[in-house]
Amino acid sequence: MVDVPPSGDANQNGFVDFFEFTQNASGTTTGTYATHLENGTVEATWNRAAGSKDGTCVLRLTSNQFGHLGDFTHTFELIEYSGPLNYTPGEDTVSGTVDLIQSGAETNLLAGPVAFQKSAAMPFDELVLQSWE
Repeated sequence: MVDVPPSGDANQNGFVDFFEFTQNASGTTTGTYATHLENGTVEATWNRAAGSKDGTCVLRLTSNQFGHLGDFTHTFELIEYSGPLNYTPGEDTVSGTVDLIQSGAETNLLAGPVAFQKSAAMPFDELVLQSWE
């Protein structure tokens, strides 16, 4: 297993830059793998340009028994939606609507009603998304 690179928060908005459409995503992470036959290491090199939802991840596999097994290039997609949440707070619930557009794929929309239930333990800090039928 490999993780995404720890890219920090250059714009200091509280979100890791790797998961922001407007920020570059690059870096290298490492991990290990094991099968019933042998084991080794995995090096993942991540790249995504700022303003692009699509990036690449090159996996370099190195076997402890056989050495370098090859590089494998994969694509990944950042799925970030933005847009308004209009809501009306209530005693126990918050009802509203969303109109969200995927960054970099403006024809991908999430829109419709939402309902949140206030948490009795933390009524001002936590909302739980409720299913709607």
